[in-house]
Amino acid sequence: MAISEDAPLSPEEAATCREKAREVLSRLDQTTDPKSSCWVRHNTNTANNTNTNIRNHDDDDGDDDDECKEKSKDAKYFDTHGFLVVPQFASEEIVRDLKEQMKSLVKEHWHPFDKNTNTNGDDDDDDDGPTKKNKKIETFGTDAKANEARGDYFLDSSNRVHYFAEQKANLLLDNQVVVVVDDATNINGDDDDDDGETLITERKISILNKAGHGMHNIPGAFQDYTLSDKMRNLVLDLGWKDPVVPQSMYIFKQAKIGGTVHSHQDSTFLYTTPRQTCLGLWLALDDATLENGCLWARPGSHKEPLRRQFIRNPEYFEQLVEANNKQVPKGKDDVPQLKFLQHDENPKVHWDGGLPTTSLLEEGFIPIEVKAGDLVTFCGTLDHLSLPNFSDLPRHTFQLHLVEGPKEGITWSPQNWLQYPEGAKFIQLVQDNDDGGDDENKPQQ
Repeated sequence: MAISEDAPLSPEEAATCREKAREVLSRLDQTTDPKSSCWVRHNTNTANNTNTNIRNHDDDDGDDDDECKEKSKDAKYFDTHGFLVVPQFASEEIVRDLKEQMKSLVKEHWHPFDKNTNTNGDDDDDDDGPTKKNKKIETFGTDAKANEARGDYFLDSSNRVHYFAEQKANLLLDNQVVVVVDDATNINGDDDDDDGETLITERKISILNKAGHGMHNIPGAFQDYTLSDKMRNLVLDLGWKDPVVPQSMYIFKQAKIGGTVHSHQDSTFLYTTPRQTCLGLWLALDDATLENGCLWARPGSHKEPLRRQFIRNPEYFEQLVEANNKQVPKGKDDVPQLKFLQHDENPKVHWDGGLPTTSLLEEGFIPIEVKAGDLVTFCGTLDHLSLPNFSDLPRHTFQLHLVEGPKEGITWSPQNWLQYPEGAKFIQLVQDNDDGGDDENKPQQ
């Protein structure tokens, strides 16, 4: 059965997908390997697998084997299949608080309908002045062309919150900006009333693709969730010992216009050495279904090598010069700031960065439908994707990505696109001291 990103599934096709997923998940429950090694400590899927810092596990003293024998059922499932669904991980109250904080941030800091903000509608960036009312705003797509075309606004979002609209948003903005403002000003004849502000906020949210990538650095619901005992205990149970959080995102997956997220491995974007240690923590804030673009994963694919790495293009950054107190490229204006490095050419996985030309089910993918509050965790080398949202319902998620920290001998690649400003550090889930850690381990604001 062919599954397209251009048309929704028919009810019959959706029923077939659900039945196949039930069969596969039932089989996975019965085939968990009790001897499976801890992925985060034992995988050698880094492209540079000749690195002498990678341990030879044939020479281990057996301590890790003892740990594997004592692993929880969830950890064994995770290490065997590359992912784990944790039902009802977040309460209804936490889900509501995360949504409310996101709404407040959009209301206060993103103004795409205001001609007096910068080109991205973001009120906290430096800019040369007012822009045209029908300005172009930063959009977000996941194909190779869109990824490599990203610029300063994307790079500067590393430890802050920037806003990225759906790829169709500029067309919507051109058509709706006057209508939105008129609607807001005509409610009770007052453009400052609560109803008008609410309408504008709802319209703004309706064209957003994502916000990121430093949500966890903001005091409030995002940070409380990130640093919760429940999160820390889960991550430690899955085998991480010094987890740090480089990145977080709020994904909107809007009704009708929420686009495809193409096949990828998260470690492509969050690369560590001498081995891959990225952990994805995908929290559903709405029910995620086949109709509104749920996650699809390929169980067992976490054991495959990392295929690509997304890096800052040295050809661009090595030619930067100072001009007017800013770094600007010297010549070669057509050189992209970001690019992919190909690490592993796997002819069997010909769809990386796209979608299989054959059936997703035939290639081993299954849909993972979950309820609001459920958490999907997965290894950084697990192959996963999501299809467009063709439904009338949104599919909001809050996603954390963490990696193992330096105390475990892990280095965040200096080539990664995401680099914090000098002096800023990734926040730790496990603090050095029982009292919550010293100041250097506190979140950077």
